[in-house]
Amino acid sequence: MTGSAESSGQDRALLGLLWLGIPALLAMLVYAAYEGGLAMSMLAAAASFAVGALFGFLFGIPRANTAQHVVAPAEGDSGSTSAGGSAPMYVPNTNLEQISDWLTKILVGVGLVQIGQIGGAIDTLADGLAPGLGTYGHAAAVTLLISFTVTGFLSSYLFTRLRLQGAFEPFRKALEKTEDTLTSALPLVRAQLDPAGDGGPSPEELGKALYESAPGIRSEAFYLARNQRRENWSGGDRHLVDLTVPVFEALIALDDDDRRFHRNFAELGYALKDGSKPTQAKYALAREKLTKAIEIRGLGGASGFSMYEFNRAYCNIKLDPALDKHDSRSAPELAEAICKDLEVAADTQSGRNAIRNARDPTDRNRPLIKDWLRANEDNEAVKDRVAALLKIAEGAIEN
Repeated sequence: MTGSAESSGQDRALLGLLWLGIPALLAMLVYAAYEGGLAMSMLAAAASFAVGALFGFLFGIPRANTAQHVVAPAEGDSGSTSAGGSAPMYVPNTNLEQISDWLTKILVGVGLVQIGQIGGAIDTLADGLAPGLGTYGHAAAVTLLISFTVTGFLSSYLFTRLRLQGAFEPFRKALEKTEDTLTSALPLVRAQLDPAGDGGPSPEELGKALYESAPGIRSEAFYLARNQRRENWSGGDRHLVDLTVPVFEALIALDDDDRRFHRNFAELGYALKDGSKPTQAKYALAREKLTKAIEIRGLGGASGFSMYEFNRAYCNIKLDPALDKHDSRSAPELAEAICKDLEVAADTQSGRNAIRNARDPTDRNRPLIKDWLRANEDNEAVKDRVAALLKIAEGAIEN
């Protein structure tokens, strides 16, 4: 009802404009009937109306509050934004509004400075039109120029204000709805990561919100979870690491073919491995996710990320049946897999540091990697490789 009443009021206002122009039109026709010059009168009236309409349009263009309108960020993967940064956003094109703003200010400024010369300009233009408008051509020309310019300005200004803004309104509402949809995932992600919350969203709610969000929002969700895991896996509250697991699981579920974002799989593997209550089942699942991350990384031709191998070796050591058995050696196949991953990690300084400093989560004083290597010094399947890795673990090889 409100929209209908508003539209009816606009129609009455526009109808009033029609009546505003009728006297000038009738006067022009009556004058032309007695003095002639109908063609010249119509040309002058049309030109004046067009000039006035142009100015009315420029002055009447509605302004959009673009700061409130946000839509889809550009496509990007989990590494497309900086940690903690906001995703790039698109806003409506406001070039026409800016041009209107510039021109109206210029016209008003020039008009105020040159106001004394406006009368002379009208008089000069009227002199040029007078010969084609009969006996009182000069007066008729001045009347035509002023009346139809004013009528054109008012008509165009009010029509632009009343109807153009109404045409923009559905777009604005659709834009706001899109913004709500695209950004609704972040509050749910923060609720999931909040240790003081009464409970995060269900996996279905989180997954649906991320599915409907833009890739840039998913990237921000990734970094929120990744940063929380990084800040708490060593010496922090490992319960906060547990809270990141559903976020990475939801991000992985959005990848239809599981072949795009290896970092999602790796972060899930890290979170499972470094959570508050690691179990054999979690280590096995973490190893599976890290293996998937390594596979996708290789398919994409990406380099680096050698900590994937280190963490997979860590999981394999924790899953090794011989780990806590006195004088027991690891199975050859498992020992070779662990050594291979540690050798990849040892190609980087961060990997070598990790090999030296790795601790057992159930006993922080136990150097897990060193203990495993020492236990396999006499393992014939990997004897030479273990010896080289043990030198790194014990700090004999720094670079």
